[in-house]
Amino acid sequence: WDYRFDTGEVFWDQRCRLMWGVPGCDQISYDGAIDRIHPEDRSDVDAAVKRAIDGADDGAYQKEFRVVWPDGTIRWVSSRGRVFFHKEAGRRRAVRFIGANRDVTERKRAEAASRRNMERLEILASTAADLLQTGDPSGLVSSICRRVMEFLGWWAASELPPGADGNAATSCRWDRRANAQAARLLLEWVGDADKLA
Repeated sequence: WDYRFDTGEVFWDQRCRLMWGVPGCDQISYDGAIDRIHPEDRSDVDAAVKRAIDGADDGAYQKEFRVVWPDGTIRWVSSRGRVFFHKEAGRRRAVRFIGANRDVTERKRAEAASRRNMERLEILASTAADLLQTGDPSGLVSSICRRVMEFLGWWAASELPPGADGNAATSCRWDRRANAQAARLLLEWVGDADKLA
């Protein structure tokens, strides 16, 4: 890609257009490009571009972000570039911004799958002591379900109603409905671990 600030010309090659889901015949503007960036990433990318134009890091630019295609498909893009400046009367003026994009969607999916696998291992490790020490099967199920829900952020122990002894954690042990919900969520989580958006 190539932005020429002095003339307002914008050039994207075909590969860049494909990454952004932009038809080859359409003209692309900076605002149009920013609008295609995922809402959660948009302000960071815009700020990074503006910092480069202002001369931070000698005009160097590098960001990874999500692009949303017109059909709703989300792709990850790694973008690198540099702003070139012209000196006039002791002042620098940005005149051109050149760079390249690379589709890193598959890498991001692999990283997310690796994180999910690590989460599974952490859950197993955190419940191993209960598996080895308990002699109460119903207590074991409750403990595992509680740990899974707490680990995934679905249920904080501090939010549980107190048990008969006033301890929030023990109330889960006898709550079969909560255990069933935790087990269902765990099965959904394990089953969906490889389905990444």
